[in-house]
Amino acid sequence: YNALTNKYKLIELPERVDNAALPEIELVDMTSERQKIFEIFREERKAEFVKDPVAARSSKRKPEFSSISSLLKEKINDRLSKKEGIILLQNRRGFSPFVECLDCGYVEMCVNCNVSLTYHITKKHLRCHYCGFVKAPPDVCPKCTGIELSYKGFGTQRIEEELQKMFPAARISRMDLDTTAIKGSHDKILKHFASGEIDILLGTQMVAKGLDFSRVTLVGVISADIQMLLPDFRSAERTFQLLTQVAGRAGRTGALKGEVIIQTYQPKHYSLKHATTHDFIGFYNEEINYRQELSYP
Repeated sequence: YNALTNKYKLIELPERVDNAALPEIELVDMTSERQKIFEIFREERKAEFVKDPVAARSSKRKPEFSSISSLLKEKINDRLSKKEGIILLQNRRGFSPFVECLDCGYVEMCVNCNVSLTYHITKKHLRCHYCGFVKAPPDVCPKCTGIELSYKGFGTQRIEEELQKMFPAARISRMDLDTTAIKGSHDKILKHFASGEIDILLGTQMVAKGLDFSRVTLVGVISADIQMLLPDFRSAERTFQLLTQVAGRAGRTGALKGEVIIQTYQPKHYSLKHATTHDFIGFYNEEINYRQELSYP
């Protein structure tokens, strides 16, 4: 906006260094992923009832959901076999969780400000941090009547444990505020990753910016929704920035092609649509209209 009003001069970088191609970006609809798991679980339950109805009725087994989609798991296995580097992003920063339906992806939004409502556990209500709008949290999803309403997502520590079970032979390192609190730990982790001593680098937004490792060919975003659904009118802009930044970690040389997998419950969101095509002009044109409609800066 400042460039278009001649306050700034817009300087673009139309090509990557060494003529490296931009990575291909693919979205994974986690709602569909959950539905597939449900279908498999239902078929298994049917078989259990046929085999032993009494035992099946008393069983408390539930479907097991993973933070890693089948596609991302397949891509990680491929890169591990090739000894190529993998970066996984889960930007789990400190904020009150939003309420999201895991069946259809519906999120409780403020009727006045069009930002996600924050759940306050002490008063057990949903509140808008802009206008103060308050409502009771739903028992069922208003959109699909589903009962799988989530108040919490996956943190980096939980994902690390899941990765260790899923890829027992892989060398995994986590980089977040907990693991980099000691002086020099940040550099130590990056040196081990650069030398190939670490296969998978999992972290918060500190893995998204500035890292230049030629061996990285796969970037996975565990949940794009964390940043996108923060109760802030800039959340879409910051999501677009974060995704384009982390995508830039993959395939930084012409020798090895990069690939990015972004997991989300909101696959039709405009910030993701433009991020997949590296189209910051397209994102700007859409975002500026929302800012103007609601008189935001």
